[in-house]
Amino acid sequence: MALDIVAQVGAITQRRLINDYRLPAPLWSSAVDDKQLRRVESQYGTVLTLGRAGHALYPNAERLLGPAVAVDRAYQNDALGLLEKEGYRLQRRKYQRLKNGQLGSHATYAVLHLPEAEAEWRLDRWSTEFGRNRPGGEQLGLCLLYATIRNGGPGTAQIRALLKRHEQTIVEMAHPLIVAVPDLNAHRSLVREIQLQTGNPRCERGPRLRLIELPLPEIRKST
Repeated sequence: MALDIVAQVGAITQRRLINDYRLPAPLWSSAVDDKQLRRVESQYGTVLTLGRAGHALYPNAERLLGPAVAVDRAYQNDALGLLEKEGYRLQRRKYQRLKNGQLGSHATYAVLHLPEAEAEWRLDRWSTEFGRNRPGGEQLGLCLLYATIRNGGPGTAQIRALLKRHEQTIVEMAHPLIVAVPDLNAHRSLVREIQLQTGNPRCERGPRLRLIELPLPEIRKST
């Protein structure tokens, strides 16, 4: 069961495997010993991804190249887990392109389906401007999620750059860019700034940004 889950999502935190899937360590620790699962220790806690023997069992599963990619994927999956509770669903992941032109295993962001009622409302509200058969219409009902824990998570400057990069896409989707951050308090000034832009023509379809908090786990020192 644990192997199936890891093969499907790429990487997952040990705590989520235990708490959300009710799979305590004794049920899958032998898979770690047998190299079917690989354990990665990180600032985000213990992450599990497929090991060499695991890829032999699941040849079509993604190969996450390096511990940092595995930890980032686990963080993105946790963000997806939070949003799935609201009705969002993963459509696809957008992968980083390597220097050789091929796609790597690092998913820079995810494209999500909106909750059904929210998607229908947007289609009804904006179909006169962006119909399904007009440029931009295919974006309605979707949104973008950025979730990375590299270097402690995105800074305010990085989030500003993402807003600028995806400015037109945010308008076409009529949905804010979703960014997961370890600490909302670190971005209070940006949140206030976005809230004050309600009169901006770029924001006529609603706010451009939504931050969700996905903190680092507490590290308890043994005494």
